[in-house]
Amino acid sequence: MLLAGGLPVEFPTISIHESFAHPTSMFLRNLMSIDTEEMIRAQPMDAVVLIGGCDKTVPAQLMGAASAGVPAMQLVTGSMLTGSHRGETRGRLHRLPPLLGHATAPRRSTPTRSRAVNNQLVASVGTCSVMGTASTMACIAEALGMCVPGGASPPAVTADRIRIAEHSGARRRADGAAID
Repeated sequence: MLLAGGLPVEFPTISIHESFAHPTSMFLRNLMSIDTEEMIRAQPMDAVVLIGGCDKTVPAQLMGAASAGVPAMQLVTGSMLTGSHRGETRGRLHRLPPLLGHATAPRRSTPTRSRAVNNQLVASVGTCSVMGTASTMACIAEALGMCVPGGASPPAVTADRIRIAEHSGARRRADGAAID
């Protein structure tokens, strides 16, 4: 946004930790949407770039921005890179017990082996490295035109992600300037 002549203002919205939300975390998505809407309304902004990545953050931010009625662009954070364990590509959602040796011999798992597997299952920053719900929400945001073309798929740690961020800010700056 700064490169396009806009003044970026960072403001937080709540995040969720769904691991502890039972039986579902959907109420947290709705709470996040309300928080996003109120934060957008509270700021003197012509447009917003929403930065999020998980399967609840992206729809919550889009719902909040739609309710606030301010031009918005979703900048998804991108997926993490896949790792490998013993020469095989592994993603975060692979079953852990067979990797740790639990399926054949429960005693073969050690803290060292557990760390080695975990370090490869979460090989970088970003959302899940599989085509799961976070990636699906990113693709839906792009299909709806709420994300720049090609913005849903690059991994979090690539140079493409930086270019998409710059393009997202410039595009919202152009939309915000048109409102004046």
